[in-house]
Amino acid sequence: KKDEKDKSSKRLILIGDIHGSYTPLISLLNKLNYTSSQDSVLMLGDFLSKGPDSLKVLEFAINENWFGILGNHELSILSKYNNFQEIKIDNDSFLATPKNGKFDKELYIARKLTPSQVDYISSMPLIMGLGPVPFQNSKDEFLNPLNGVASHLGLFPEVSLESQNLTDLLNIDKDWYRDYNSFEKTISKKDRNVVYYGHHASLGLNLKKYSKGLDSGCVYGGELSAMVIWVEEISKKQVVYKQELISVKC
Repeated sequence: KKDEKDKSSKRLILIGDIHGSYTPLISLLNKLNYTSSQDSVLMLGDFLSKGPDSLKVLEFAINENWFGILGNHELSILSKYNNFQEIKIDNDSFLATPKNGKFDKELYIARKLTPSQVDYISSMPLIMGLGPVPFQNSKDEFLNPLNGVASHLGLFPEVSLESQNLTDLLNIDKDWYRDYNSFEKTISKKDRNVVYYGHHASLGLNLKKYSKGLDSGCVYGGELSAMVIWVEEISKKQVVYKQELISVKC
């Protein structure tokens, strides 16, 4: 069928906070019928720490050529690695991440990292532009696409992407998305961004018009969630950007 062919062509898969949960990750990929040749995967930060298999997740992501953005846990791990290794980091704000005093699973991970694994993590941005992404109205109809952005911690409204500040983002209120969604409605459509984020497991899946929260609390026994984005050709002159949420229990 044409639909199936279109849907199985190139896909972008955005995965919420994995937190070292390797087994649920493989279950999710199976449910997605993931193939590395057809699918680009972007991890939305906090793919390491807390769960049992951080290094396994990391090695798998590297082998599959996945993209990622930095979450607060990756920032903390890089900071701890830097405490006992000479590490070349272009952005000093990486090192300003606050330490927390719990059992240091992150120091354990940091000590196990190889130089190539550190290069892989530290090359990730905090915020990544995604190009055009689907935009749905209140009836769930797909309209003209908007710009997509990935940011683990979220975004401040009325602040340009270039001016988002790491320290401020680390302290962002968990209800930031309310002001963000309100603000996006007030600006020109060409300037609006749909942001895909993680971090706030306590909110669970949190899908709004201009913000898509995909941390569904896998490491706490919840679910691991992915947003799958693809393009369907409606006619020779028209394509539609579509998306679908897929989750597995953890």
